[in-house]
Amino acid sequence: MDSAGVRRYSDTVLLLVFLLWVPACQPFKLSRTTEVILFEEVWNRSYCRTIEVLVDVIKEYPSESAYIFKPSCVPLFRCAGCCGDEKLQCTAQETHNITMQIIKLKPSEHVTQQEEKTFTEHSSCECRPRRKRLKGERRNSKRRGQKRNSSKLARETAPSRSEPQKLKRLLHPDLQPTVPESQLPT
Repeated sequence: MDSAGVRRYSDTVLLLVFLLWVPACQPFKLSRTTEVILFEEVWNRSYCRTIEVLVDVIKEYPSESAYIFKPSCVPLFRCAGCCGDEKLQCTAQETHNITMQIIKLKPSEHVTQQEEKTFTEHSSCECRPRRKRLKGERRNSKRRGQKRNSSKLARETAPSRSEPQKLKRLLHPDLQPTVPESQLPT
């Protein structure tokens, strides 16, 4: 190796040592706090409601699969979340249409055009009993042989938004307020 090569080599080694040393000198920082999210907040944030989700245009317009859409997905408000009972599912109660401009490309013909597409958005949601399965679906069920409850029972047992307080009292009986014996019914 000539002197220029040795110098480049030593410069490279010094640079590598410096780059490895710099992160060790920087103070340790936590990227997130270690805060605990309270049960009521978790329940309210995960309960059945409308939330903005990205939906593939092709899934909404499957007959136009020969085209490429830009953007390929659009932001729509849809029902999502938990109902607190596996017999229930989060379903749209009210919907409305929204029209968006998107680009439609047909690669085989080198055609590009801006187009307005209408999509269905969910305005409000509710927990409803799951739909009855068809015969073919029933055979593939993981719970084959289990007795199904009526939809009336599912509606009667549907948890409400006040359910977190009840669940909290069940899970943490020591947190229940104590009532003086004089105020207990006789």
